[in-house]
Amino acid sequence: MFRPFPSLAARRFTPGLALWLPLALPLCGCELLRSAGMGPRADVSSAAGEESRAASLRPIPKPRDAFVVEVLFVERPAGDPLLGSELWSELAQPGELPATTRDLLEENGFRLGTCGSTAPRALQVLLARSVHEVLAVRSGESGDAPQTTLMSHRVALQSHGETELQTSPVYPACSIAIRSGGAARERRFEQARCLFRVTAERVQDGWVRLEFSPEVHHGELKTRHVAGNGGFVLKSTQEVAPFPVQRFAVTLNLGEMVVLSADPDRPDSLGRHFFIGAGEDEPLQRLIVIRLADMKRTDPIYSR
Repeated sequence: MFRPFPSLAARRFTPGLALWLPLALPLCGCELLRSAGMGPRADVSSAAGEESRAASLRPIPKPRDAFVVEVLFVERPAGDPLLGSELWSELAQPGELPATTRDLLEENGFRLGTCGSTAPRALQVLLARSVHEVLAVRSGESGDAPQTTLMSHRVALQSHGETELQTSPVYPACSIAIRSGGAARERRFEQARCLFRVTAERVQDGWVRLEFSPEVHHGELKTRHVAGNGGFVLKSTQEVAPFPVQRFAVTLNLGEMVVLSADPDRPDSLGRHFFIGAGEDEPLQRLIVIRLADMKRTDPIYSR
């Protein structure tokens, strides 16, 4: 399961971001990698240690239907122009998304778009600026730099497997307006956290379908019967409020990305609670980039 988005006191930079820095290189140059301590360097002791570990711990073979997704969290002040209309105008709408689903997601404050393995310029600028600000904080030279957080994950999945992607902090109490066809229905939750249940399906070599089901987990942790691989098992969980009407899916080719965030002008919406929060004096907006990073080829077996 993905770890929840870090709090403001959490680390602002993780080594996994080296996987994403090539998206920003056209704008910030290789010097950024070196200044972050992630550029290429000759380190004999490190290389020897890697060889020793490789000799003692052989890698576990991946299943034939396994693939890897990378997830990058970016957090910046809500209303930041880098998260605004220019970014979303350069991202494509998933062609497989029905118009009714797209309208419903927009009505409930969600924003999403896709792009190829080469990120559009607005996304490159966003990542490059965020990396520079995080490095400035690390070096003590932040000055008037805005609040910026970066965090990344790399997760291996199998076809028909699922994982949880938590996007919000825990709200002691919150009221969310669920909209459909112009009408709104308010739901109140306590000890609530917002997450996507992400189900993955391998379509064919090089292609994966990701289905995102928004859920709010709320209330006290209790021991409940939940569905497992071999039937129902006892597990400590919160109550789950699913929103199946807002469920959506995207199909990605190897290297392609899907970008998710919220519309800051939709107060009390489901999307705002997922990606911005409610009630803060200076709210921060989260943006998530998910990339299909690696995929094992399943060559057919021929027989005579």
